[in-house]
Amino acid sequence: MVNTLSHFGIGLLIASLAGLEGRRKKIILLLAILPDFDFITSLLFKLIDGSLDHQMHNSLFYLLEHREFMHSFLFIFLAILTIHYYEKNLKFTSIAAISIFSHFYLDYATSWKMRPFFPFNNISSIMGSISFFDPIVTAISFIPICFVLLDRYREGKKDKENEKAEPNTRLKKIKKYSIQNRAGIYRSLAIVLVLWCILTPLSKSLLVEHISETEGNVISYQNSYPISTGKFVSAYSYNQTHYKIMEFTYLSGIKRYMFIPKISTGQDEDFQHYRESSEKLYRSSLPREIDYPVYNVSGNAKFITVSLTDARTPYTPYWAYFKSNYVFIFNRDNDDYTAYVKRQTEEEMRLPNNYFG
Repeated sequence: MVNTLSHFGIGLLIASLAGLEGRRKKIILLLAILPDFDFITSLLFKLIDGSLDHQMHNSLFYLLEHREFMHSFLFIFLAILTIHYYEKNLKFTSIAAISIFSHFYLDYATSWKMRPFFPFNNISSIMGSISFFDPIVTAISFIPICFVLLDRYREGKKDKENEKAEPNTRLKKIKKYSIQNRAGIYRSLAIVLVLWCILTPLSKSLLVEHISETEGNVISYQNSYPISTGKFVSAYSYNQTHYKIMEFTYLSGIKRYMFIPKISTGQDEDFQHYRESSEKLYRSSLPREIDYPVYNVSGNAKFITVSLTDARTPYTPYWAYFKSNYVFIFNRDNDDYTAYVKRQTEEEMRLPNNYFG
């Protein structure tokens, strides 16, 4: 799975291939996980958010939230520039650049949108060519970690037993043989990883193009999300009233599909007004993770409730990214509203007033 531990494993692979040890190896490992340190800034943002106005809320969201500024090209450039300023070694700077870029690329290749060109462009995007639980990336990233743990175990065992019965010359031969083979394994892992990172976005492009031809409609590349290895979920506007959502794979093409109404409402003439109001509010907020909005409007004589979800949710019941449900409750008398969100949980969280413009 692509998480901080797997990023650490890739950094370990890069440092090992470069033959780094000591302080410089630690720097490479730090850079491999550095973008995920934005969980600290995200926590700080949540602590001060209640005292911010809407404009400041949005500005600091871009800077402090997870997978925002610290997952952008500008942050990568600044980190590399800092390393080069202090190390003054072009070769080491290049290795450092590969390490931090590996984090960016693997996150961008999975299932969560980022804003890579912030602050020059605030549009979020994703490549989405491999799943979060991709077995190739998982295996490649965890093998170097396993090697390190194995070395620590052997060293500890050696210290305990003192290896008195084992001649030093034989131990040296075993150690040399292990190092020689490990270097070959690391090279092979690196080659497989690079090929996988190149081929998966290309193969996804061909698959999406094939599905587009089959449907006679343009299917969005970046809005086709990997939900498991080789399996994607996507959608498009079928007509004025419905989306068509699909699950497709490399082997079977379109595996299943269904039609989702864009708007579900009762007969009240005012419902359209409240739906448009909720849409306007949502568009003023961040992170705007819903690509294909589905509105459900209901109400009584006093209150109108508007629920907003993504059309692809029925095919992603266990996928965290799509588990966002916004609820707006409007008072008919004065149009005041209260907003809630369910995000990756079943519990509703009330959103502060500064969340919407």
